[in-house]
Amino acid sequence: MEPAGMAPGPLDGMRTARSTSVTTFTIALLALAVALSASPMAADPVAEAGPDIQDYTGRPVVFEGFGTPDSTLRIILYEWDFDGDGTYDWNSTQTGMCTHRFSEPGSFNATIRVTQYNANESRVVTDTDVTEVTIISGSPVGRITSSTIAQVDRSHRLTTDFYDPDGGILKYEWALDGEFLSDDASFKHTFKDLGKYQVSVTVTDDENEQVEDGFTLEVVEEVDEPRDLSDYYVILGVVLSIFIVAVLAYVAILRGHKDRELKTYDDLEPEVPPIVPEASLTDAQAEPSPRKKPRIVRPERVVAQPKKAKEGEESVPAAPAKVPCSECGTTVDDDGHCAFCKANEEIDAVEKSIRELQEDGYILAKADEELETAKTELHVKNFEEVDRALRSARELMDVAIREHERCLSLMALVDELLGEAEERDLDVTKAANLQKLSRSFMKSGKYPKAIYYAERSRDFLLDTLEPFDLDRYFCEHCRAEVGEDDDQCPTCDKEIESGLIKRAKLELLELKRRFEGIPKDHADHTPIAAQLEKVDEHVTSRSASAAHEHIEMAKAMMEEAEGTPGEDEAGKDEAGPEEDQGRDTEEDVS
Repeated sequence: MEPAGMAPGPLDGMRTARSTSVTTFTIALLALAVALSASPMAADPVAEAGPDIQDYTGRPVVFEGFGTPDSTLRIILYEWDFDGDGTYDWNSTQTGMCTHRFSEPGSFNATIRVTQYNANESRVVTDTDVTEVTIISGSPVGRITSSTIAQVDRSHRLTTDFYDPDGGILKYEWALDGEFLSDDASFKHTFKDLGKYQVSVTVTDDENEQVEDGFTLEVVEEVDEPRDLSDYYVILGVVLSIFIVAVLAYVAILRGHKDRELKTYDDLEPEVPPIVPEASLTDAQAEPSPRKKPRIVRPERVVAQPKKAKEGEESVPAAPAKVPCSECGTTVDDDGHCAFCKANEEIDAVEKSIRELQEDGYILAKADEELETAKTELHVKNFEEVDRALRSARELMDVAIREHERCLSLMALVDELLGEAEERDLDVTKAANLQKLSRSFMKSGKYPKAIYYAERSRDFLLDTLEPFDLDRYFCEHCRAEVGEDDDQCPTCDKEIESGLIKRAKLELLELKRRFEGIPKDHADHTPIAAQLEKVDEHVTSRSASAAHEHIEMAKAMMEEAEGTPGEDEAGKDEAGPEEDQGRDTEEDVS
């Protein structure tokens, strides 16, 4: 303690400043430690290479790779090794989706590698995933491009646009009604007789892969030649030229009027009619009289009259008049039905079904496109195309409903399995990320991809939870959930082990483990072994009820045997106290 009245020296000020700086530094360290402890650990990325692919040589194969990083981070690099040789052939910082062409057939393990930078941990994390790519030798692709109508006694060209995706050489074999015709890719042939002919071509590549195409060719007496559009183009050019000249003349007239308006009254001079000499008057021709407008004669409506019958012949009735529809004006058919009104009603019914399903959350974009096609074709009264579009819309609706319900059931199952895994403190981050991918694809209407990732999440969870008794049973083929007594999967219709048989197998293993502890000289050893053999036989034959019956008998015998000592133990118990005392003495001496 300093004496009263003494002023502080310079060392005291230095000591005070040093203590203040130390305190500030300590507080900063504590704040940094709290911040680091509060910041969560960044999740590692999960690479997804997508489903297995099967395609042909020479065609672009689409790879749909994904990465599921933490929500606060992003993938900084996507890489693809298409042929599995360890060298990454493609990379991008934006997306994992790309295409690649395989020139040779075979099986390849395409690998995607995603890289993520975790800023919180200052480290780079990668993950890989593999998808199997099966490339088949591509068969020739194309079709016959010739016209289906030919004129008799005139040469008709037969052509195709086939090509080999592998870049090989193609061989052609044309046939007419099953007989060889030519081996050229394009040629001319003259048909001598009228009628219909079956024309086919077989195209073979250098790997002996074949493809066939054909059509029915009709030979007629005369073929309507396609109109030459060049004449129409000339007429259109002349009309446009006349229009441009008229516009320019009109502009010139307007300018002339404006120039006259600019002149003053004094500048105007009276117009003197020109003096016409007498000779010119005699040479002048009379003006032509105005042309009369021709009278338009409108034809009267012709009604078919019954044909007068000749002597000895029956009279032919007149053709009925075409009756228009009272609602739309379209001509009705012989039965009195209007095709336009009928198609319109079907379109309204399909549209109502689509809108109701969309309100329930179904994504029906493709069905909606077919519906719009039907509406467009209805305006031009192409009723065949309207029927086709409506059939396609209904089929797409049915497919979307099945896939949507399949997605919902799979996601509900995955959510239940995720809950059971979290109760057991299991790491199921990958399954949760796959579930997120499945939900995102389902929201965009890509049901096949949503089902694929939901099934991957389900399979991952089932493999993780396999050591635990879930009291739930799944098909070993399609992994769909089945009932306890189902011996056939309702999803894939394949024969499976029922849940009762699986439970009997587990109980049999437990009984065999307990049976090992029973002495062989026990009185119940042989009967218990016989019961266990019976259980094994019934499990093999998948007779669940008989196996359960023998399991209960074996359990009762096992409990009785475990409570009754064997002969060696009984002999020890029957020994007198003197023997026990002598034995104790020997043990003490030793």
